[in-house]
Amino acid sequence: MLDFLYTIFIYPVYMFVEFILFIANNISMELPQGENKK
Repeated sequence: MLDFLYTIFIYPVYMFVEFILFIANNISMELPQGENKK
């Protein structure tokens, strides 16, 4: 049961973080300082 609750709570958070990083990466590419990315 604990595993089930853990998955239900963590998975959406993980997906949200991945989504934010994806959007931030796209935005940084469009900005002038995008050339400074690794």
